[in-house]
Amino acid sequence: MIFFLTSISGLTAVDYTLLTTGDWNVTTNWSPNGVPGVGDKAIIPSGKTVTLVGDVTIDMVDLSGGTISGNFDLTISGTLVWTAGGFSGSGIVHVTGILNSSSNNVHTLGGSKELRISNVATFTSALMTMTGTAKILVLSGGSFIWTGTNSVNLTGTFSNIFEVQSGGTLTKNGTGGFNIIAQVNLLNCTTIVNTGTLTISAPGTIQPITNGSIQINTGSKLNLSRNSGSPVYNITGTAISGGGILEVSGTTVANFELGTNITLSGTLAVSTGAVSNIKSGCAVTMMPKILLSGGSINDEISINAGEVTFEVGGTYGGTGSPTFGNGFTWTAGGFSGSGIVHVTGILNSSSNNVHTLGGSKELRISNVATFTSALMTMTGTAKILVPVRWFIYMDGNQ
Repeated sequence: MIFFLTSISGLTAVDYTLLTTGDWNVTTNWSPNGVPGVGDKAIIPSGKTVTLVGDVTIDMVDLSGGTISGNFDLTISGTLVWTAGGFSGSGIVHVTGILNSSSNNVHTLGGSKELRISNVATFTSALMTMTGTAKILVLSGGSFIWTGTNSVNLTGTFSNIFEVQSGGTLTKNGTGGFNIIAQVNLLNCTTIVNTGTLTISAPGTIQPITNGSIQINTGSKLNLSRNSGSPVYNITGTAISGGGILEVSGTTVANFELGTNITLSGTLAVSTGAVSNIKSGCAVTMMPKILLSGGSINDEISINAGEVTFEVGGTYGGTGSPTFGNGFTWTAGGFSGSGIVHVTGILNSSSNNVHTLGGSKELRISNVATFTSALMTMTGTAKILVPVRWFIYMDGNQ
């Protein structure tokens, strides 16, 4: 009896390598003979598929091009080394340990498979593809980190979900771009863009960003964009900070709503077809730079902006009364709605594009305003007031 107990306590983990496509529970499909289980490691080589049914807990999985398929719940408590290949079928893959991918091969998640991350998951230049109704969930305490120098996509459709839940973190590192093409839910979580560009290319549905924080560091960009249709990003109760660029692009609507606090020391950029609505109940401490490139900004509050550029047109509307205090370059486009636009910095226009002032908007100029060959159109009850200093018009054709 003593010898038996000693033998059991001396059992060690086994590294099982899949020899051929087949059933997980067939011992002869593995080398050495046996079935991977608690404390073991399963190695799935390229080109091989193992079918699993039921619930399995294992210490480590090395997925280097093969596939684990079937109706199963697989818990990986140690490390998932994911070089290529993926998971298909139904059920859950729950990585409670470390997930690491250091290759730019294709990683797949298919069927209705759900990948749950509750620890650190690091992807280096990894190409990710979701099909069917597959989804990725970053749970409380989980961290999804993308890093690398290549620009790649996490590709899905309107049926696929990438969700970071309460207490989870999404981090973008590396100089390469990372583009998430899926339904994206950022729920009471932390999003950090350290370097490069993180793009969210959503389908034409509602994308909730609620009660969390977004940090866009200097030299980086967060781009809220589209893959299809006209997605709407509803941003509520979210703290947005950092010295980088927050861009809204494509036929996309971004609603900055109740409880959102913008302390961005970088740039808000809105490009052609996009709409940025700064709603009542959103707090903006300061907006150092605004770049309007054919899109629309509608504000319901009175924001203080630093350097403002209307690059290729677009419209600044709404009922708010913004102050432009550190230079206003007005190349095309204009203003609509109601309220007052107070330009306390230098206003400069050096193009002969149409400049518009509509609705009941009032443009107040408290510094030097120089227009070179600019075409100006006022509609509605709009007005231009020069209470102090000068209004200068220079016709470049004369």
